[in-house]
This record gives sequence, structure tokens and C-alpha cells, in this order.
Amino acid sequence: MICIYEGDGLDRLSPLCDLRPAFDLRCGRFTLLEKFIRLYPDEQVFLWVREELQELTAEAHPRCAVNDRVDSDCLFLSAQAILDEVVPVNGDEALFTHGGVVVGFRLEVATAQRLGSVRSLSLDLPESEVKAHVIEWPWDAIEYNPDEL
Repeated sequence: MICIYEGDGLDRLSPLCDLRPAFDLRCGRFTLLEKFIRLYPDEQVFLWVREELQELTAEAHPRCAVNDRVDSDCLFLSAQAILDEVVPVNGDEALFTHGGVVVGFRLEVATAQRLGSVRSLSLDLPESEVKAHVIEWPWDAIEYNPDEL
């Protein structure tokens, strides 16, 4: 199972993410969510978004569970990340970063169920560097667009 979550830093993407989840941004041909689904075609996808976007997101993405309880080991991926390599869904708990920015983490079910929120999350996990891009500012989507096309 993978969970695409909105973390900190969404204020820097204003106004692009004021009325939509960050994973609905388009960079290249696909949205960020479509890129995740293409990387993990056989995985169940959960979406964690701001409470005010929950209903809209559930309507826009009826095949994905929105803000539901995690009931198995899970790979959490930042809604602002564009992965250049597949991060394994299964394995030990770990934190995945690129250039010091968190792009995801893998948790066992017991740890995942203790999460109240992934916003302002602080995890003490072994860290691994992965190949990725992170859209932190609106111009990042423009900068990465040629490579994503």
C-alpha cells in the first residue's frame, strides 16, 4: 500500500495549491499523482490531504481512499515529490530524502496507526537518499517540466 500525503510547505505553493491537493499539480504530461500510480500500478493508493480538501479529493479520485486509517505496512510519499526511481514498498522502516528534503518514509502498520498527522512529522528512522525532484516552489514545476515531458 502507498499513501500520498500533503506535508509541510504548501504555503510556498500558493496559489497553485490553495484549492487543490499538491499531487494534482501537473509537471510534464502527467499530474504528480498520475506519476505515482504509473510507478506503482499494482498498489492500493491512499491519499492524505488537508481536511478542507477531503470531500473534493474523494470526488475527484473515487478509486483512492482519502484520509482513511492505514491498516497495513505502508510507503508514504510526499505529494510534492517526483521520484526518478522506484522506492520499494516493502522493507524495514526508513526515511527517504533528496537533498535534505523528505520525499517519503516506510512504516510498519503499528507505527503508521499511531500517526495523527503527517504534517510537521518528526520520525527517528534510518535515512536513505533517493533520486527525486521536489516541487517546493511554483517555479520548480516549470523548471522540471522539460525533463518530465
